[in-house]
Amino acid sequence: MPGRLLGRPYSISGRVVRGDGLGRKLGFPTANMQMKHNRPPLNGIFVVELVGVADQPLRGVASLGIRPTVKAQGPPVLEVHVFNFEGDLYGRHVRVEFLHKLRDEEKYADLAMLTSQIALDVENAKAFFSRQGTKEKLNGTADKRR
Repeated sequence: MPGRLLGRPYSISGRVVRGDGLGRKLGFPTANMQMKHNRPPLNGIFVVELVGVADQPLRGVASLGIRPTVKAQGPPVLEVHVFNFEGDLYGRHVRVEFLHKLRDEEKYADLAMLTSQIALDVENAKAFFSRQGTKEKLNGTADKRR
């Protein structure tokens, strides 16, 4: 991940815009970010934190790419599903920090298979945060951004 070279997590900032509502229909509502570049340096599914909404970063999972199951081609889209969040983020300027890559984008045969994979991605992202919390407790450290 580029964050190793930067000395901090790689991040993308932007305004939350309306998407097509598919994430909500699948049970995983997302905050969609405007992308200013057609070729972001990352693509895939990531463990992320969303900064700029609350006092603490909000944890979630993000997809950055063309969404091959939904559209055959098009500009890249950044979609962030924030865990246990209910609220309106439209128009807010936020920063997405990419902490860990879970996997590459894949094309699924149908939306049911995609939904199952999203559920697995959410569980894997939560497990990542759980492991990080355990490491902090064992080392007696805490994330200085919080």
